[in-house]
Amino acid sequence: MEERVIASIFSALLFRAPGHHMITEFESHALKIVNNDRSNSNKLFLGSNLIFYYVWNGRANAAKGVLDTLYPEYKTYSDLQKLMYLRTKALYNLIACQPDEMIKAVEEGLSISRDTGIKFLDLALYGQMIHALLQKDDVNKAQEYLNRMLESRKTFQSFELIYYNHQSSLVAARCGKFSEAIYYAENSLKAAVESGSPFLAMIHTYALVNVLIEAGQYEKTDRYFLEIMEIGKRTKSPFAEYLCFIMKSLISAHTGDDTSFTDYFKEAIEFSKQNGAFIFSYFYPANFLIYKKALALGIEVDYVKSVIKSIGMTVDDSCMEIKDWPWQVKIYALGRFQIQVDGKPVSFSGKVQKMPFSLLKVLLSFGSMEQPGQCIADTLWPDSDGDLAQISFNTTLHRLRGFFQNKDVINYSNGYIKLNSKVVWSDVFALEHLIKKSEQLLKNDTKENNCDVVFSLFEKALDLYKGDFLPADEDKPWVLVSREKIKQKFISYCKTIGQFFIKYEKWEAALMCYRQLIENDTDNVETYKTKVEFLEEKSGGF
Repeated sequence: MEERVIASIFSALLFRAPGHHMITEFESHALKIVNNDRSNSNKLFLGSNLIFYYVWNGRANAAKGVLDTLYPEYKTYSDLQKLMYLRTKALYNLIACQPDEMIKAVEEGLSISRDTGIKFLDLALYGQMIHALLQKDDVNKAQEYLNRMLESRKTFQSFELIYYNHQSSLVAARCGKFSEAIYYAENSLKAAVESGSPFLAMIHTYALVNVLIEAGQYEKTDRYFLEIMEIGKRTKSPFAEYLCFIMKSLISAHTGDDTSFTDYFKEAIEFSKQNGAFIFSYFYPANFLIYKKALALGIEVDYVKSVIKSIGMTVDDSCMEIKDWPWQVKIYALGRFQIQVDGKPVSFSGKVQKMPFSLLKVLLSFGSMEQPGQCIADTLWPDSDGDLAQISFNTTLHRLRGFFQNKDVINYSNGYIKLNSKVVWSDVFALEHLIKKSEQLLKNDTKENNCDVVFSLFEKALDLYKGDFLPADEDKPWVLVSREKIKQKFISYCKTIGQFFIKYEKWEAALMCYRQLIENDTDNVETYKTKVEFLEEKSGGF
């Protein structure tokens, strides 16, 4: 009887008065029941509500502790109890930024639902699947589950209506239907406020802010930040401030305010590290922007990299500029030859690796675009006939993939081959990307403020160009050709942006360019020396 009363009172306080001064006392009572070895029906009910309480307060580590306590008895649970456990486990996975684990929990729950006919939690499971799929940017599949939500109910009860509007808003926003998304988000928030649950009101206010930012309507978010903070004060939840820091860091990332981003992001990360919560936006592109900005600015690098890996976040070309992005494979070929796998250098010892490494070097020398496999084979085995060269090529490719223990490192399809840019980073390809990006900026040069961006790219290029391409490989004609091509491209790049900086009287930046030219273009040293003397005078001897 005592346990049933505790369960009822804690549940009532959780949903209607989480700021009540007695809730921590009932939380303590609830934890004692959950940690009791004796199995009873109140244990799982209280455990589920404790997980809700901890998640809504951002206390992911505490939620994980309850899940771990409940799990040993999972096999003894009834089908309904298993569904309750899996729903709360998926909720924890959301706040802990574990979309793959969240998908597993939901799929297991829906399997139980199909086998038993217990359907009343289907709506919640569909919604949690939508959250996980949006974290992975699988919008089409998220839309499928939204349709299943609608098909599962003829009418929605109050809490179900909140949830359906919420998920409809997120899917619409990710599809670029912003008016529709805001409409659904406002309806969801209105119903959440009317429910009388402060935590629901806070979460759905936060969801509306997500949608407004996705729509680019940053100026409309201020009032909602105030509402979130007010709820946080009323419920004594530090999670409210955390949510505001997250969204403000996202706005700062969108607007290019690096100073504000750094301040907000550091505050958010401090909370994350203490509590195990690492939820940012509901949307993959927004999270991608935040993580990328944090790594570019060197903020909490190791922690952010671990989260990127846990999400399984893919990359785009812009990640080439970010040296701390957690690439599975990194290859350095300018001034040295070095390979890193998962951040650790690998050894080149042993004759067995000679040809696979030669294949890797050829792929680097041919650039980032895919090439005919036959062309690569002819380069490596010029004295072999076509069939024998192809057999050697296939064998060597298999061995190279085996070295990385990941066939996805190299794409080979329909006779064409290339290093997979989603998995592999190379200083050669990164330099190529930076030069192309700089050239594009210079083509559209209309404002002097381009100088800061161009200079930032130039600094990154200098960090990459450590010397000649594959300096130890002097005996291979294809290396010599690529080496000269890369060097001439770098020289031309330095000339172009040097002239750009002179145009805008950025003397110190121009001087850096011409010093690079003296170092790398030995045929024209005297010409560059004259320019350097002029620039040193202009820059005050920098």
